[in-house]
Amino acid sequence: AVDAVACPKCGWFQAGMVSEVKWNWGCGMWIGLIVVAGLASLVDVFWGAATLYVKWPWMLGGSVVLGVLTYMATNPNNGYHEVHGHSQRALGSRGVVLEDSRSDDELQTELYDCLRAAMLSMAGIDGVIDPEELAAVARIYEQVTDKPVQVADLEREGRAAMGRHQATLESLAKLAPYLQFQGKAMFIRAVLVIASADGHIDDSEWKLLAAIGAALEMDAGQVKSVVEEMAG
Repeated sequence: AVDAVACPKCGWFQAGMVSEVKWNWGCGMWIGLIVVAGLASLVDVFWGAATLYVKWPWMLGGSVVLGVLTYMATNPNNGYHEVHGHSQRALGSRGVVLEDSRSDDELQTELYDCLRAAMLSMAGIDGVIDPEELAAVARIYEQVTDKPVQVADLEREGRAAMGRHQATLESLAKLAPYLQFQGKAMFIRAVLVIASADGHIDDSEWKLLAAIGAALEMDAGQVKSVVEEMAG
């Protein structure tokens, strides 16, 4: 089940973070080519059919220029687009650009911190942090971050955070705009693995699962679909 939660290294970002491909560049190139081809056809009477070798370089060059302009016009923050799994400044799948001065490394750190806090909150929500739950937290966290973690450190953090899961929910709510559905679903899968690590899921764990989904701007149906997918 853990392998379904997170892939090693940048797999989390490939599947989870906002992952809009730079399609505007391709669209701009095609638009540019069509526009320049249309202009070329209008002046065919001046260039003539015998000057195709002169005409095509101008057409291709013009398409590149228009492609660049189209890309820049439709992507004011194009430097933040995802390349091989790094985040971009877009509001969920709606593509609304956010004003944010943080670097991708800072957002990555925030993502990891939220994941860790969410899993530890789930581990301690019933008042008892079981060894199986801590082992699952460590396993998932190491897979996602590719960094070792001490179970003793997780236990200490988990006990300190007991009864304070509201702060975790607030952090998740701030992170939610940067995640598409798959990224949010990964959080649900991760905490569900933790909740079931001791062999059962009690009412407090189900309630926290629903609260985490709500903080991530998921409706009850979306959370249910992820749970059913995991159960299947």
